[in-house]
Amino acid sequence: MSSKKMEVAVVYHFFAHYREAVIRELIDSPSHHYIFVGDRKDPFGSGIKACDVSNSSRFIYTRSFLLFGKFLIQRGLIRLALTSEIDVVIFLGDSKFLCTWISASLARMRGKRVLFWTHGWQKNESGLKSLVRCSFYHLGHGLLLYGQRARQFGLAKGFKSRNLYVVYNSLDTRKQEEIRSRVTTRDIREMREKLFGHWNRPIVICSGRLITTRRLDLLLEAVSLLQKEGCPIDVLLVGDGPQRAQLETMARTGNLSVVFYGACYEEEILARLIMSANVMVVPGAIGLTAMHSLIYGTPVITNNDPDEQMPEWEAIISGINGQVFKKGDPIDLARAIKLWASGGLPDENVRTRCYSSIDKCYSPSYQVHVINASVEGRPADQI
Repeated sequence: MSSKKMEVAVVYHFFAHYREAVIRELIDSPSHHYIFVGDRKDPFGSGIKACDVSNSSRFIYTRSFLLFGKFLIQRGLIRLALTSEIDVVIFLGDSKFLCTWISASLARMRGKRVLFWTHGWQKNESGLKSLVRCSFYHLGHGLLLYGQRARQFGLAKGFKSRNLYVVYNSLDTRKQEEIRSRVTTRDIREMREKLFGHWNRPIVICSGRLITTRRLDLLLEAVSLLQKEGCPIDVLLVGDGPQRAQLETMARTGNLSVVFYGACYEEEILARLIMSANVMVVPGAIGLTAMHSLIYGTPVITNNDPDEQMPEWEAIISGINGQVFKKGDPIDLARAIKLWASGGLPDENVRTRCYSSIDKCYSPSYQVHVINASVEGRPADQI
């Protein structure tokens, strides 16, 4: 375990815009000196916007390209592993990034501390896939994992608890807290009236791409069931995508109250939209949408299948800040919605519980706390 100030390189294929807050906090951290190594855009062509780290003196540009459309070749990583100016290297832990295998091995041979920042295990694995993943992870001194479930799988695979750091995930909580502090009850009432023509009926929101894996058809089925029970619900879908036409037809056929807001990337507006709803419902796998909803005090409903879910699913505690329902079951989803979407304006006690779940460990400051500890070699089970 080291207490000296380290020179740390964080290596990604590129740095997505949603990483900006944690990158900023790492740059501002007095504990160690962080630099960032990666491309200026996503070589996989996702279209995800890159953050502004490329304009910083802390950024080292390394061009990447794909091999057979699947494997990543990233230039400059061998030089990085061999340089004496770097003490610790944190790699994005993806075994399909071929140069990472070589660079991580060389870095260890040069006496550097090597860490992998990764989702880790999202479900139980066996066979060749498990062998490759475990061999890759063993190149590092430790893993920075997104959740406790991945840590439990790691322990089952024989990795030591001291080397499994749970870093979780986050958005720009500082900015979001400042925005939400300016949103008033009057703002929420006005937004509800603008969207639906009234303010005192429960609203269910789902934000994100309108794609089949989100199972928004299941949401509309559940809302239809509630409507037949005499419990009408307003539905707000924020996003666009290939399933929009099908969902519009479902809403029209079922005579459901659904507003298709379209894509929105302005945080000030998103805050008001999310805070205007009683509950966020994502019937498919949920990721950072959970963080986005909870930071604005809106509880979250999603399915109960841990093998399908993303690590952020762990933040949802049934009865406290949301609910899980039986995967694929519209009746159980309707039950969950009814529990949380009743009455008019969102409940302030519920908001407070949602805020608390983010404050505990889903913030950039908490992530930097764990990353600094991993860089120093502090045992993960003592953080």
